[in-house]
Amino acid sequence: YNQAQYLEETIRSVLFQNYPNLEYIVIDGGSTDGSVEIIKKYEPWLAFWESKKDRGQSHAINKGIRKATGDILFWLNADDICLPNAFSLVSEAFSKNPDKKLVIGQAYVIDKQSEVIGEMRSDFSTWEDIATRKLNHIRQVSTFFSIDLFYQLGLINEELIISMDNEILIRFTKKYTPLIIDQYLSAFRVHEKAKSQNDLILGYKE
Repeated sequence: YNQAQYLEETIRSVLFQNYPNLEYIVIDGGSTDGSVEIIKKYEPWLAFWESKKDRGQSHAINKGIRKATGDILFWLNADDICLPNAFSLVSEAFSKNPDKKLVIGQAYVIDKQSEVIGEMRSDFSTWEDIATRKLNHIRQVSTFFSIDLFYQLGLINEELIISMDNEILIRFTKKYTPLIIDQYLSAFRVHEKAKSQNDLILGYKE
């Protein structure tokens, strides 16, 4: 919602994967900042898009999940980006490990100018360790899901505003141990309007 400043780079980072059989769905919350014009520019390469008021990010993600028909699902916020070859790396990881339901890679942290300023590492030892750590050590921004997880274990909890990704990762990894790969798949952008930065207290309460 209203992330036009970064949206085009985000969209292009997905389309430039040159990944076959891509089903790209864009759910916008009724932006008024020029986002819709950017989305329309790339409409020929989208499977579906909409721009209408919703009940928040969790509701928007669930709308996208319900539209998706592929085997592997990944959601990307409008200010983050995919790194080159990410989809091929993930597809290969799923193919070589057919018992796995989640593939999780590493992520860079970037600033407003898309310069790398840090990293967000993912690791997994035991579910109990993940569930009780004060800080999240599996990163949604580089997590790819087998789509059947959502229909087996439930969609995003729409009551949560900030910690919906932490909750679903804890819920899913309790039953299915993820495959953690060392490759960097995405970049998480930090800027003054980023929701997760500005509402950390609310996220901890959730």
